[in-house]
Amino acid sequence: KIAEAQQLLSSMEKGVNGRPKPNVYTYSSMLDMLAKNERSDDALQLLKTIENNRDKPKPDVVSYTAIIDMLGKSNRVDEALKMFSSMEGELNGRPKPNVRTYSSVLDMLAKNGKTEEALKLLHSMESEKDKPNNNPIFTMHCNT
Repeated sequence: KIAEAQQLLSSMEKGVNGRPKPNVYTYSSMLDMLAKNERSDDALQLLKTIENNRDKPKPDVVSYTAIIDMLGKSNRVDEALKMFSSMEGELNGRPKPNVRTYSSVLDMLAKNGKTEEALKLLHSMESEKDKPNNNPIFTMHCNT
């Protein structure tokens, strides 16, 4: 199924048979599908391709959150944190993280035993009036 989706995306990019050009939702869906199917290198490559091509729509916060979540679940915590930091600083035109992004990072930190970092992030969110999702896994990890 992934190969079929990749072929469809490629045909859309080329405008084969009058297919519409992919939009941000098309790319976000493809990134999310790759992430959920543990195809992290493919997802990262697609993200890089989209970011570096002026003719393609820029990835949105949903795209980056899917990648951060995927990296966290793949124990690539440092890469996930680097991407998250680039969103916080809005580097390279990346969107600001939303509540879902923060919740994903908090959960990842807690699951990887980085409770101090998770608490720092949580406190920074509270001071900025952002509220994390009520995630019982995060709460459970921080209370242990």
